[in-house]
Amino acid sequence: VSTQSTGVTPSTVMGNLLPNENAAKKMVAGGIAGCVSRTITSPIERYKVLKQMDSANKYTSLISGMKKVWAEEGWYGFFRGNGANCVRIAPNSAIQFLAFDFYKKQFRADRSSGEIPVWRTLASGACTGMTSSTAVYPLDMIRSRLSVQGSGLVGMEVKYKGIFHGLATVVREEGVIGLYKGWGVTLAGIAPYIAINFTTFDLLKKRFKPDKNEPYFDLKNL
Repeated sequence: VSTQSTGVTPSTVMGNLLPNENAAKKMVAGGIAGCVSRTITSPIERYKVLKQMDSANKYTSLISGMKKVWAEEGWYGFFRGNGANCVRIAPNSAIQFLAFDFYKKQFRADRSSGEIPVWRTLASGACTGMTSSTAVYPLDMIRSRLSVQGSGLVGMEVKYKGIFHGLATVVREEGVIGLYKGWGVTLAGIAPYIAINFTTFDLLKKRFKPDKNEPYFDLKNL
């Protein structure tokens, strides 16, 4: 069967897979915004990770914990693991955006109504969450390890000198499987989270879609 008779050409396939110019701009803007917001909130994120690992109750409150981080590690202590977070957030946003659109096309709309049923949107979101999380999981794992090292919770040794050194060290000492420790549990949490997130967004967007003749339509339609 020729491509002419089916109407399917390589350019059509690539057009369905690749984002258009507007989508690409949104992905870039989303990636930059994610990096900026992650960096600004990095001190709180670092404290959260330390508190989760604090079985000895070393950090009793946010203020005293911040002071302790400053005293023991200096300014850099507030941003341990933030580089990996920023490197992770841009591709994660891009993959989520592309994957959700891709999976929605695979599940397709109902032929009678032209609408995508809620269960299909949920399935698309779940697949999207698992795809994006799997793709960037090594970066997420090394971010966590970079965040806790040097805090005294796992010793004062700074074992990983950066993102790539950390990844190489994990592969050398634990094998490739070491990059995916905790991956199964992460998928169990991220799949329903992304599914509900995207489905709720889609439903609300349809429910509150503004009239094109309304003032500030472009702003409301973001």
